[in-house]
Amino acid sequence: MISIIYPIKDNLDLLKQTINSIAIYTKDIRNAFEIILLNEDLDEEIESYVETLKTEFDLSYIRYKSPYESQYFNPAFVINLGVNLSKYNSIVISSPHIIHKTPAIKQFIELIGKNVLGEVVEIDKNNEIIQVIVGSNVPTRSNDPGMYFLAMFNKSDFLEIGGIDEDFMYGRGYEDRDFGRRFKAKFKFEVLDEIKGIHLHHSRPPNNSQGCHKNGQLWKNRIGTDMIIANKNRVFGNTNQILYKI
Repeated sequence: MISIIYPIKDNLDLLKQTINSIAIYTKDIRNAFEIILLNEDLDEEIESYVETLKTEFDLSYIRYKSPYESQYFNPAFVINLGVNLSKYNSIVISSPHIIHKTPAIKQFIELIGKNVLGEVVEIDKNNEIIQVIVGSNVPTRSNDPGMYFLAMFNKSDFLEIGGIDEDFMYGRGYEDRDFGRRFKAKFKFEVLDEIKGIHLHHSRPPNNSQGCHKNGQLWKNRIGTDMIIANKNRVFGNTNQILYKI
């Protein structure tokens, strides 16, 4: 019923915590969802861990090569690829450092057919809450479906607007904001605080979007009312970039 898409760019420990938070409450609904893990890097530890999960979950691990010749990780391509491979019309987009504080998958299953974002709080290395990243009481985030830390979308809606634009800002950032503006221009969504996730503390690379917004003309053209796709000719989530599956 639900496909959960995880682009992997974090360490094994974070991924284990996330999967464990799902395993705790889903033993009775394992046939109701699939997990799709996507990784550009060769990581034998993660691949060994994935093998142990195959008997518990309907799980696929995809190793891919990005079609973008850039030093930057392009989440738009990875997520689009996951959507391309998903079996179900309800897709949950998340991150491998978001653990479930409530039984989020069960909650999403009760809401199939709707576009929904859960509340996500960020914690520091001492497990203290730093901020609410997504929530109904966060004005800048409560009206932005691009904040897909723990979000369910109808696959048909996602595809109708061309998914996440893989060429937006040359893959350097703000692709989530562009997606959110295009999505809410056409479809309804809700932010539900009763669905809760926790953004785990982890080290971060230098901000890959630093300075991109200074290109005013590009920024103006890309988030205007026309809601354009930067490159309509690009193959959406090109499956030819898959190296192998586990």
